[in-house]
Formats: sequence, structure tokens, C-alpha cells
Amino acid sequence: GIVHRSGAPDACLEFALAMQRDFKLHLAYRSQSNAGYALCDPKQLRAVNAKHLILHADSRVEQGMEGICRSCMQHIFDNAAGVLTGGEMECVHQMRVGLRRLRSALDIFEPLRPCPEKIRSDLAWLSSRLGDARDWDVFDASAIPAFVERAGEVVGLAALRKQVWRGINRTHRQAAVAVDSLRSTRLWLHLEQWLSDANDGWTIPESSEEARSMLLIDFAEQ
Repeated sequence: GIVHRSGAPDACLEFALAMQRDFKLHLAYRSQSNAGYALCDPKQLRAVNAKHLILHADSRVEQGMEGICRSCMQHIFDNAAGVLTGGEMECVHQMRVGLRRLRSALDIFEPLRPCPEKIRSDLAWLSSRLGDARDWDVFDASAIPAFVERAGEVVGLAALRKQVWRGINRTHRQAAVAVDSLRSTRLWLHLEQWLSDANDGWTIPESSEEARSMLLIDFAEQ
């Protein structure tokens, strides 16, 4: 793994992206210690809800945006290992929720700092892969039990259940492949690079310094 210990993170991110162009490097969503604990404790692969985020009244827009986005990313990463290794099905849902929160946050700050289209399109792509798996989960957990409650165990229901489970297994595998893909790795490296570059993309007001120093609470009231 590549570890950033001091100084500006830009060089470390550039090095990671350069390495990934030549080698098939994948993002590790868990530390080595957490991966070890997971071998002994299956609870490590349980779904994780978003942690509470405290935004201070005197926070600037720049600080608020970075804090919110990183909170969403932590929510996503906390559930990625479960998606990859067959943890609780709820991991897919929580990771998808984290992606939805992140995309909403980028929409909120769009007037001040538009997110690059490549990052947006990759986030949408990853959300769609998780969405396919989540749709099958909901159909199995909600639609079929509701049908059985009304109609009982009718002819063909067993065959339908088999088809549903095939759909669940197929889309969960596809979601895991997407999460572990080179495209996803590049997505998170580029997003981290964009968030770390304080001078990139501030458009309104005319002075980027004025935009970054605006109080978050003032921006929220607008």
C-alpha cells in the first residue's frame, strides 16, 4: 500500500494514479488490522450506518464541503468490504446510501465548486451497479412476502423464488466486481485529488478566496 505520512498529499495521489496506469492496483477499503479481525469476527462485515457529523457555526464553506464529502466517503468505505466479501445484504444498501449522500452533497455545493463530470459519471455508474443489487433484495424481502400473504403458496412460486435468487446472486457479484474495479479505484483517487486541491474549481463569487472563506451557515441560509 501507499502511505502518506507528511507534506502535501498531491504527490502521493499522483504517484498512486501513475502506478495504477501500469499495474492493476486496487483500493483497500479496510486496514490490514481490520482485515485480520474480520477473519475471526464475522461482525466486521455487518452494515454500517453513517456516523454523525458535527459542523461548527464558524466553519467556512471550504471546510464544510470537505467535511461532508469525507463523511460520505467514510460511510461508503465502511460498507465496501461487506459488498466485496459477501457480508450482510444491508451493506449494499448502506454503501448505496453513502453514494447518494455524496452525490447530493456535490449538487449542493455545485454553485460554488462544480465537480468534474468524469467524477460525477463514475459515481452514477457505481450507484447504478449497487442499485441493481438493491432492487433484487427489496423485491425478495418485500414484494414476494406481500404476495404470499395475499395469495398463499401458489403454483410457480418456488420457480419464481429460484429466479429471484439467481438475480440476487448475479447482481451482487456484479456490484462486488464494480466496487473492486480499476474504475472505482481511479474514481476515489481522482475525488481525493480534487478535494485536496483547494484552488481547483471555485467559481462563484468571482474571487475564489471569497468563496472558500464564506461561512457555511451563510451559504446554507442562501
